[in-house]
Amino acid sequence: MTLTRHALPGPEISDAKLDPSIQALTLSDVRMPGAPLVYVNRGFEKMTGYERSEVIGQNCRFLQGPDTSSDAIAQMRAAIASGAPLIVDVLNYRKNGTPFWNRLSLTPVKDPMGRATHYIGIQSDITRMRFLQERLQLIALDLAATEKHELD
Repeated sequence: MTLTRHALPGPEISDAKLDPSIQALTLSDVRMPGAPLVYVNRGFEKMTGYERSEVIGQNCRFLQGPDTSSDAIAQMRAAIASGAPLIVDVLNYRKNGTPFWNRLSLTPVKDPMGRATHYIGIQSDITRMRFLQERLQLIALDLAATEKHELD
């Protein structure tokens, strides 16, 4: 899905409409160097521990850390450079340093000429889901090993 820009919301974005979202929402301006954040909702503040006043004007790189995948970063950069949408799972870090798995959906907002001017980011904390997937994989491996041992 690509959004076409008609009238880009400014500081008057209605917090009453966007802030109650369970999802973390961000808006970045890709026309500016570093594609700084121009809006984050309370869901973002709650998920990351960063307050709006700390992040507006910053690039989202502050969420990256030592174990953030360089492949995920490359995918994000390529999508933004080409004006394409993207969904990627990336290991991010909260303000307190705690890692969390972030399913990031990036959607370009395009001007009438078709150029991406902004990106909407929808972020979901999928840490628990990733943990459960890893547990299921370990259980499946253990079960397969047990069955193989019983057959031998």
